[in-house]
Amino acid sequence: MPGSRMYQVRVSSVAPLDTVTEAAVHDHAVLLCCALQGLKKDAWVCVGSVEGGNEHTWVMTREGYGTITFWEVTTGAKYHLGQRWLGKSGDQCIPQVDKRFKDRQAMADWKADASLQERANFSRQQHLQGMDQLTRLPVAPWPELCKKEMLAAIPYLSIEVIFNGYDVYGNLLNHHPACIYYDMEIDRNSWHSLAGSDLKQQMYLGKEVAIPVGPKVSSFTADTLEKSIENELKESIRMIRMRIGFESAYEDSEVRDEALRTYLGHLEKECVLDVDWAHDDSDKPLKPWGAPSPFNAAEYKSSCRDAWKKHWKEKSDLKGARRYLAVKENHVLSGVPLHFSSSDLKEIRKCIMGCKPIQEYFRYPSDDIFFFAVAKVFPLPDSVCSVWVFMGAEVKMPRERIMQLCKEQKEAEAAMFEEEEQAMEGAEEEDIEDLEAPPEVKEEAPPPPPEVKDEGQDLYASAEADKKLEQLQQGKDDSKDDEKKTKKKDKESE
Repeated sequence: MPGSRMYQVRVSSVAPLDTVTEAAVHDHAVLLCCALQGLKKDAWVCVGSVEGGNEHTWVMTREGYGTITFWEVTTGAKYHLGQRWLGKSGDQCIPQVDKRFKDRQAMADWKADASLQERANFSRQQHLQGMDQLTRLPVAPWPELCKKEMLAAIPYLSIEVIFNGYDVYGNLLNHHPACIYYDMEIDRNSWHSLAGSDLKQQMYLGKEVAIPVGPKVSSFTADTLEKSIENELKESIRMIRMRIGFESAYEDSEVRDEALRTYLGHLEKECVLDVDWAHDDSDKPLKPWGAPSPFNAAEYKSSCRDAWKKHWKEKSDLKGARRYLAVKENHVLSGVPLHFSSSDLKEIRKCIMGCKPIQEYFRYPSDDIFFFAVAKVFPLPDSVCSVWVFMGAEVKMPRERIMQLCKEQKEAEAAMFEEEEQAMEGAEEEDIEDLEAPPEVKEEAPPPPPEVKDEGQDLYASAEADKKLEQLQQGKDDSKDDEKKTKKKDKESE
């Protein structure tokens, strides 16, 4: 309807891992590993890659009962893999590890010249018959880890090196992180120590000196950084649009920007929630998709339930407040939230240029579009910042869409008016029925007459009856005397 406001918000998912800067991820992973080691966790920094071959870094902790946990620093997610190590490390576990590798019957001489020459002379039929031998290669995944009950979906493609402040190990077997064991200290067939005696001595230098974690940046610095990021993004949009021959207009609204910052704060809180003990909006626990979480204390699970309940309440309030967003008439607001692990403007601009959902806004083939960019910085310890950006535009709806929404709005109003009329008619009928139908009064039946026994005497002959009869007769005599006296007085007066 012309002159009316139609509000719609389209929000896509957060940017994938391969669009986040690697340098910032390394810093976050090292910081998280140090924090977990401070909590007496067996923590390691893992260096590998994600889908697409981009280098990535995450953190691994070895928990009890053979479970390992991958900690993703860019999203706060955790991935649990069961039965991936013996649960303890020591010289007494070496025979058990050696037996595990021996039972696999891996072909140790698969790289020998004689084996290579023999396979080179194989016919196609011989190659097909020898396909089963590929599972016996040392670099093949462990067969027991490829069973259905052991499969785990993780976002990592390969793992090459793991390290912490005490040692460095390189992966010798399969590249996939879910298809290997993590008994690094005692499994010489799967892991190779890259830190010799000389390097370990250098690693242990200064270990007795406590290095405190630095403070977070001030609120003033965070606000200044937010304004710098917003101005940089607006300038980038203007330059990109100018190169393809379009103008860039911005719609400034403090009310809208404040609402979007509140939404970004909600997304930051959502990253802190533990998905292992997630509850839906009806307060029902969700079934874990992978191995059960080793963090299963009753008090911790109760706190997670309360946090999820508060999360759904806040999300419902934000969803209801969307209709009050300050949007231009006959326009639809569309945006994409992005998360960055770095506050460097160059890195943020580089990641945005490689984000495909944002490119759709940059290449919109019309000047009738109003862009906006809102940034929110959350300070973390050691001057690390969690940066959220909400980018998008207010796009004018086509006339057909406006007419369709107008028709739907009229139909909704007519249906609502009809329901109200039916409700009012029903209420009036009930009132009329209440007035016409007075409350029914139940007539009580008279009590039965007393039983009288007939003993052969006059039923009405009693002492009381005789007394009343005498009084009545005496009253009649008195009335006659009074009449005589009045007549006598009248005659005398005449």
